[in-house]
Amino acid sequence: MPFAHTEHVGDGADTTFSIGFPYLQKAFLIVEVDALELDLGVDWDVDGGGTNVVFDVAPANGAEIMIRRETDRDTKIVDWTSGARITERNLDRADDQLFHILQEIDDDIGGAEENANSAELDAAAAASSAASATASAAAAAASAAMIGTFNLTGPTTGDAIVWSGTEWVDGEPGTMELDDLTDVVITAPATGAVLTYDGANWIDAAPAGVTDLVAAAISLVNTAGTGGGSVGADTTVSVVVPATGNYRISVRGTVYAQIEQNNAGDINIAAIIEEKKDAGAFGAVRTNTWRERANAATAQLIHNKAIEVNYDLLTLATNGSTYQYRINTSVGTSAGWTAALDSDGSATGRAHSIGVELIQVA
Repeated sequence: MPFAHTEHVGDGADTTFSIGFPYLQKAFLIVEVDALELDLGVDWDVDGGGTNVVFDVAPANGAEIMIRRETDRDTKIVDWTSGARITERNLDRADDQLFHILQEIDDDIGGAEENANSAELDAAAAASSAASATASAAAAAASAAMIGTFNLTGPTTGDAIVWSGTEWVDGEPGTMELDDLTDVVITAPATGAVLTYDGANWIDAAPAGVTDLVAAAISLVNTAGTGGGSVGADTTVSVVVPATGNYRISVRGTVYAQIEQNNAGDINIAAIIEEKKDAGAFGAVRTNTWRERANAATAQLIHNKAIEVNYDLLTLATNGSTYQYRINTSVGTSAGWTAALDSDGSATGRAHSIGVELIQVA
């Protein structure tokens, strides 16, 4: 720890900085800012208590401030004469002068040791750099030796560097088909198929959990008053079951409707999933019906309704078969109701939708 100097950093605003050590006269203080010595009484002074240096102008932000003590070593502060009175103050001042000089010498020695250590570190860094340069030269030599084994004569687009047995040369890369791998068996690849492991080989198959969602505006029929009507679905979703593996089929559908009530009566709207397998005909496999009855006339009561219908094929799907699904709708109303099945009643509203999922099972 230094005995006779203190360091600070300026912030561009503060003008007062602690001295931090005792001194006999302010003339013994040296004040530097960024290694430039400033003048006492011009650039700085000490405060009334003698414990702080006060600058005329605040040092800049980040400026390095050094406050140190250099006690006079040439002139004694107390010069004893014959018959002089010996006082405690004079004794202390005489002793303090010697004590302060010793402290300053100790600080000087410590700084010299720090500089010596820094010089040693610099020497070690220089030695490390020399060693690194030697290693780099060796690596360069090794690289040069390796490059010497290359013999590139006339490379063209798509060529590869191959080992001829004695040197690296340019030539056509070897080609390999997926079937060339010993544990890959490709039988009937189709768009979207993936490789899956069956316990012995990698085979082509449809990915597990493939979903084909359709949400398209369907040409629908509005019905009003008695009777009702039906919608012929003209959007279908098809899935082809792979030739091998176990699969189930899951279907989710939604019909959106807007219903307007002008009188007492009944209404029912059915969402129907229809299925077709291979060359067969479409037939209903699941129906969900929404019903409501009004016992008294209520003018302009609007219902925006989403009728969901779900279907899961109970048995395993037949391998190699094509399954088609579509959503259909039937509407039955009494007088006083209007059912609009045109994408929730507006030309830009939501469309009826159907989603089909082919799921591989163990």
